[in-house]
Amino acid sequence: MDSANRKRLWKQQILEIATQAEEPYYLFGEERNRPILWLQDFPEDWLERSQRRKFAAVVRPGEFYVLQIVLFAARCSLIDVQAEFTDLVSSQGSRIPASGIECFAMGGMDAYGQPFKKKVTVRQGGVQSLWIGISVPRDVPAASYSGVWTFSACGSIQPFTVKLTVAGQPLDDAGDSETWRHSRLRWLNSDLAIDEEVTAPYIPVTWKDRRVGCLGRELTLNDYGFPEAIESRFNDAVDGLTDVGKPILAEPIRFAVQTPEGEAVWESRGVRFERQTDSRIGWSAQSHCPSFEMRCQGELEYDGYVHYEVTLKAKKTVHVSDMWLDIPYAPGAARYGMGLGHKGGFLPEHLDWHWDPSKHQHAMWIGDVNAGLRLRLLDPEGRRPFVNIYYKHRPLTVPDSWGNRGKGGVKLLDREHAAVLRAYSGERMMEQGEELRFVFDLMITPLKTIEMNAHWNNRYLHRLEGKAVMEHWQEQALASGANIINIHHGADAHPFINYPFLETETLARFVAEAHNRNLQVKLYYTVREISDHMTELQALRSLGDEIFPRPNPDVVTSLWQGDAAKWVREHLGDDIIPAWKHEFKAGKYTGEIDAAIVTDGTSRLVNYYVEGLNWLLKHTDMDGLYIDDTAYDRFTMRRVRKILDRTKPGSLIDFHTWNHMNERAGFVNNADLYMELFPYLDSLWIGEGFKYNEVRPEYWLVEISGIPFGLMGEMLGDGNPWRGMIYGMSNRLGWFGHSPEGLWKLWDRFGIQDAQMLGYWHPDNPIAPSRKDVAVTVYRKQDQMLIAAASWADEPLQCSLHIDWGQLGWEPDSLCIEVPAIDNIQDSIALESLQAIPLQPQQGLIIIVRSGSGNL
Repeated sequence: MDSANRKRLWKQQILEIATQAEEPYYLFGEERNRPILWLQDFPEDWLERSQRRKFAAVVRPGEFYVLQIVLFAARCSLIDVQAEFTDLVSSQGSRIPASGIECFAMGGMDAYGQPFKKKVTVRQGGVQSLWIGISVPRDVPAASYSGVWTFSACGSIQPFTVKLTVAGQPLDDAGDSETWRHSRLRWLNSDLAIDEEVTAPYIPVTWKDRRVGCLGRELTLNDYGFPEAIESRFNDAVDGLTDVGKPILAEPIRFAVQTPEGEAVWESRGVRFERQTDSRIGWSAQSHCPSFEMRCQGELEYDGYVHYEVTLKAKKTVHVSDMWLDIPYAPGAARYGMGLGHKGGFLPEHLDWHWDPSKHQHAMWIGDVNAGLRLRLLDPEGRRPFVNIYYKHRPLTVPDSWGNRGKGGVKLLDREHAAVLRAYSGERMMEQGEELRFVFDLMITPLKTIEMNAHWNNRYLHRLEGKAVMEHWQEQALASGANIINIHHGADAHPFINYPFLETETLARFVAEAHNRNLQVKLYYTVREISDHMTELQALRSLGDEIFPRPNPDVVTSLWQGDAAKWVREHLGDDIIPAWKHEFKAGKYTGEIDAAIVTDGTSRLVNYYVEGLNWLLKHTDMDGLYIDDTAYDRFTMRRVRKILDRTKPGSLIDFHTWNHMNERAGFVNNADLYMELFPYLDSLWIGEGFKYNEVRPEYWLVEISGIPFGLMGEMLGDGNPWRGMIYGMSNRLGWFGHSPEGLWKLWDRFGIQDAQMLGYWHPDNPIAPSRKDVAVTVYRKQDQMLIAAASWADEPLQCSLHIDWGQLGWEPDSLCIEVPAIDNIQDSIALESLQAIPLQPQQGLIIIVRSGSGNL
């Protein structure tokens, strides 16, 4: 019988057969190209005794061969199925070793490089496909190899015979270049780029006495293991380092416990440094008082991330009035703030926040442009919440320690010389021997120096999702001055979201042509959802909810439409979370639908992802990634950075995010949410859902620009070009809006790459506007400057620009002033002086001023 047309039995028929079964369960072998997930996939010929407990196939030397062994639980439920794999041996004694055999359903390597095991359970009447990979040695002699594996469950041990015939030419890549082979499933268990290497531009962590440091930042620890001082050595422009540190703390960070007898007075046994590599250094401190033991464990990593776990153990049953962590910010590092319900901007005078899992809020950043600190409160066992519109399918886990059943929260206290952020736990009883784990992390900002020259020179063409036909993209980029092309999914060279492996030859040709024209090409590729066109989709689905999490039944999710929904439900089931859907209206895939499914960004799918990135770089020579609201964490982001730097030096990552300050996403600040990823990015593209014309300058600075964190950015659509230039931002070519070509030409004409950017926040900015609702940034060169002035007023106005001539070193009577025409931004106008420049509502002027006579 043609296996492709084997008759399928309906569920009821199979269940009837199961009641007459001779054995508690059955084993069947199946090829990789016929995934078995459900009872309705059960082929009729499996009922023949000759089809049971065996599998045979022809394989290639060097291949990672994948097969299915399908369990049918006929008479009982199978609990914790066990398997024993043995060598496959030829008649001449050659072997395919069992050490190269893995069953993906029974365990593997997690996203952090740690091995794990899974229990395989099959309910009575159900089926479970065990996808098994066999690594065939490249140098194994051509022959037939056989062995008997054993499976045990429900009190029954059953043998399974496997026979592989090795023939043909060796496969150089284990089969990875042909997705139908499913050899890439082994990527799930990869530990690629999990190591202690320090990525550029960072330096190894430093340690001297009680001072530990990383690029541009230093902590001094006290006896209790907490920072007594934190300093930033980033300059005011965040484009370099200084010799003198700027204090972030006014006083030491401390953890306090209050009982009816008073505040606990700790005696410390001192801080001990326990481990150090180039990328991290750890320490611990033990302290005690009559009622408690406290263990403080901390670790600084090279990107400025600090992880803390404070374990409090009661020596006796005790009533606790409150526990809290205090972070006293120095006045110079307490100008701005965001998080815990506060939109980015100036630090509020009051904050009284309480835990609420419907809101994705557990972090607060306070700082100045060149010195700041973010606090994030964590649950020691909590899973990473989902992002974007999927947040409520896996919301924040409120930690018992910090949350204390609604009694915990965060306050902002105003002291004479400090703004104190207090995270408190509230009243509780602790029994003798009871332990509480207070876990939190800190991020010291800025995270790195801004690469200004790269920012001015990197100019993007990013066509709309859905613009499938790419025929003239390179010509458009060259004609407009763009030098980087981002390929969004939905394009002919990358049709399917986050699975860019079905058109790699097309992609490689496009990249090669672009490189011949001195253009770079980057690809949309992340982990948050995956296309239903993924070859290995059903193999991953066989792993239960490990890769594809179950939906929250209380959350309404928009479903796919038409044939996409029918196919997904039939082949994957209903207990998954639907994601993005794209209908192809042009190009090679016209008429098709790409329906994506939400994935777990902390599952071992990220191992597949980083291996996939490595493969793409080697086979397409692409130049980096465009990431859109990813679900993975800083650990995976660091792996991504390492792979890019090792495989294709000079690769870039730009990051886009949709505004999460809404109910569906949990009212979270995007820069807080993704700050842990920022050290490994090259630029930001923050704009979707951000209302450029409705927010204050300080919001632009903190939540949109990236500057306080060591990054620069671009605007979505048209943005607001006058306000954008206050922060060095243009819009992007090809994605809605007008072309930025005119602004790019002005940059080059002025030579902005050689200018020093002095934002309105910079103490050396030589221009002060006469109105508070006008912001001015100066791009200064030796004998000329470009002035960006933007109005936040709702009415036309005239504003005087007061210049510190002494700071400039210019003569005020010898100036040449030009308001240049810039396509889609402004017309040229004549200005005799800077005393009364006209500004339209929510607009501005870009002015060039030159010292001396003559024209520019």
